[in-house]
Amino acid sequence: MAGYGSGRHGGRLTADASLRIDPGWVMRTKRAHEGSTTSGSLHWSCGDRPSDSIRYTAHISEPGSEWLELRFTRGSGEDAEQVLQQSHLCHTVPHYGGKRWWMMCLYRHVRVGKLYLPPGGDRFASRVGCRLGYQSQRCSARKAIRAAVPFATQAWRGRGVEAIPAPTEGTVAPNL
Repeated sequence: MAGYGSGRHGGRLTADASLRIDPGWVMRTKRAHEGSTTSGSLHWSCGDRPSDSIRYTAHISEPGSEWLELRFTRGSGEDAEQVLQQSHLCHTVPHYGGKRWWMMCLYRHVRVGKLYLPPGGDRFASRVGCRLGYQSQRCSARKAIRAAVPFATQAWRGRGVEAIPAPTEGTVAPNL
């Protein structure tokens, strides 16, 4: 059996701990409009406290040459650095209609759905470009199954199943 302090800990920074920009969310919330150039700011908070903010300009006035400009300050005091990043935007048309917006990662030159700025990072990039992991990669398979069981129980409640027992070691959770 494992002793005190054993198990997974440390490792990569996670995407959950990073600031992120999602072009689909920017379009859905009307912070940018097709056929125009729109400026504004995005703010993040940690609990009830403001955490960070950036200014952006979305240039979506010419089809085929859309891009997003990000401006933010890195550091503070005399060491403050003004950062300007520009990422090309593109879209795909899903079979069910509408548009799905993407950004180009400036480091890997691939189409991505979100750009991340990890704690202590200096530029926005894709999750892989920032070497970010997911929080779920830090917990063991057993803990991941136990975390999923309450949701599975809620999904089956009212269908003749009142509770799904927690899996024991060596068993596999039902595929719900």
